[in-house]
Amino acid sequence: MGPTAEGRCHTAQLSARLGPRTDMGGGQGWLPLIYTNTSDRPCVLRGVPGADLRGPADPNGPVYPLFRQRTGIKDVRLRPGANASARLVVLSDQDGSVGSFGSRNWTPTELASIPPGETTGFTLPWPAGVTVLRQDSATHPGSWIEAFAAG
Repeated sequence: MGPTAEGRCHTAQLSARLGPRTDMGGGQGWLPLIYTNTSDRPCVLRGVPGADLRGPADPNGPVYPLFRQRTGIKDVRLRPGANASARLVVLSDQDGSVGSFGSRNWTPTELASIPPGETTGFTLPWPAGVTVLRQDSATHPGSWIEAFAAG
């Protein structure tokens, strides 16, 4: 087996955290979802993590599963202690905006994220004051999660 024969990263080998929000304009911003290899062996992340925003009651329900943007997928090799991040894009409420089924001013309390290929994941606190415009029924919602990239 060659140097790229590492197996995929499993939940038990990783930790997760959200980085600070960066404004993109027009109510949209993004946060890095950062996974760190906490094991003593290299592993590979490939694909898009699962990302569900959870929060208070809403006409759409308390969970908002984010669309997985599958473009640009590459293997990201994580040596012990190394990070990979997936860009989590969020469309926030603007004055007068109304989401699916009349949703307004929904503020998640946490993010549930599952590494690609895994069945268990992480629950992370959501940043205070970052609202999300619920677009559960939209074909092209303004919030989504992207594939992992190194660093």
